[in-house]
Amino acid sequence: MARQARFLSSFLYAIVFFQCSSNKDNGVSLFSTSSPEISVEKMQTISVDDAQISFENTGVFYQGKPFSGKLYSLDPQAQDTLKMESYLKGNRHGKWVQYYPGHVLKEQRTFEHGKKVGVFVQYYPTGKKQQAYHFQNDEYQGLAREWNESGVLIREMHYVAGHEEGSQKLFYDNGQVRANYVMKNGRRFGLLGTKNCVNVSAARLLN
Repeated sequence: MARQARFLSSFLYAIVFFQCSSNKDNGVSLFSTSSPEISVEKMQTISVDDAQISFENTGVFYQGKPFSGKLYSLDPQAQDTLKMESYLKGNRHGKWVQYYPGHVLKEQRTFEHGKKVGVFVQYYPTGKKQQAYHFQNDEYQGLAREWNESGVLIREMHYVAGHEEGSQKLFYDNGQVRANYVMKNGRRFGLLGTKNCVNVSAARLLN
């Protein structure tokens, strides 16, 4: 009788183990009601020209469902990659990269659940940087710079939550200062020539 009980116990354990393994293989957990976060790297990569891809106001859809994966576009002549975009559940999510013809890097940026985050960098066809911005929660945050095609810095700004704050500088193409002012509490102080500006020496008195 004891041997029979042990056999039945082992048999029932095997059935439960098989069911758990089967559900695991199908992406279903017996102990969780929510699915794990989808990894973009492991999802499908589809051409942006695929007839089953649709772009709506609410997001990107594939076969009628919110798209998770990567979309790419190719140079029609050279067949080189011109763009690679990442999506999660229909929203922009992950790294985005664009290229000039010849697979020369044009720009790269990052999204998180539809919002701009991290560093956005854009390049000239020569490979030199054109601009570099930082984003946080879909707004400018921190240092922002721009250069001309010769590599000369022409803009250096600072932002907090999408608004200019702190030191702001603009330059001519020869590198000479075009504007040099400070934004503090929504007011502008420095050399810009606008009515809301005061002399730099006066701005120092406010610090």
